[in-house]
Amino acid sequence: YFKQESGTVRALFDPLAQKFQHYDNTYATFGNDHDLSIFHNGSSSVIRDAGSGALTLQNANSEVNLYNNTDNEYLARFINGGANELYFDGTKKFETVSAGVSITGQVSSDTIHVADGTTGIQVGDSSDLKIYHDGSDSYIKHNGTGNFYVQTTEASVEDLYLQAGNDVYIRVQTGENAIKAI
Repeated sequence: YFKQESGTVRALFDPLAQKFQHYDNTYATFGNDHDLSIFHNGSSSVIRDAGSGALTLQNANSEVNLYNNTDNEYLARFINGGANELYFDGTKKFETVSAGVSITGQVSSDTIHVADGTTGIQVGDSSDLKIYHDGSDSYIKHNGTGNFYVQTTEASVEDLYLQAGNDVYIRVQTGENAIKAI
């Protein structure tokens, strides 16, 4: 037993269970100035680094994994020399790959910045639609098969419609005849 001067037990070693038990708000500290502390405050478990350097987690083997409380779903995986993966409810949603990142699911953002160049934003398995800025001019490029449509919220009416055979249709208002430029 490890007791305070008042006699209150703050920690104990149980040789039968082979564990060293700290009670709530009892710190295990490391370093000459107690720079690293590990404790439980009654509701949260805390690892606190108060030193001047970084808190570093190192692994010479294959990966570091964070699991849920039942140890049956990943929260995150950090693979040595490879991908870093983030999970939502056990499903991988974000990972680093050699070309950048891979995201599964919907992306919500208040800003997306794409550097100048001809790569830009690419949509479709064969980059059928590209939106980019080359440093001087802006482009929307349709490289796929089929037509290119610009529609209002009324999906059955095209306000501007570029046909694959180079025809351009502009519909003035719903129900009116279109203007065709050949």
